[in-house]
Amino acid sequence: MDPKKMVIIGAGSAMFTQGLVADLILDGSAWNLALVDIDPVALKTAGVAAVVATSFARIFYRNAINIGLPVVECPEAHANFHVGEIALINIEKGVLVNESTGRTMRFEPLPPFLLEILRSGGLVSSTRKRFQPKP
Repeated sequence: MDPKKMVIIGAGSAMFTQGLVADLILDGSAWNLALVDIDPVALKTAGVAAVVATSFARIFYRNAINIGLPVVECPEAHANFHVGEIALINIEKGVLVNESTGRTMRFEPLPPFLLEILRSGGLVSSTRKRFQPKP
């Protein structure tokens, strides 16, 4: 998976009610969200490339992975980014870099089976690929 550059513009559900769109959502609080609060499909459809937070509710985390939306738990990220700064994220290596300041943060890389789901574009695509008849 190629590292992705993202622009951080803010966090929280107010961002969506105001009609703002970001490449990356960074939040310092735990995302204890249920599917009815913020749907990962809505985030992906809006163009969000990844979500970085201190922690996630498990249902949000797995639903995001299952549709191919990368989610990263990195507690120190919130204190090291400001609105408008550019982030470079490498999900495979577990590295998040603030390109504006050069600050590098580490997070627990996703396990290989979750990376494969993301590479495939989501769980449905991953499953189809895995069970597709071989020529």
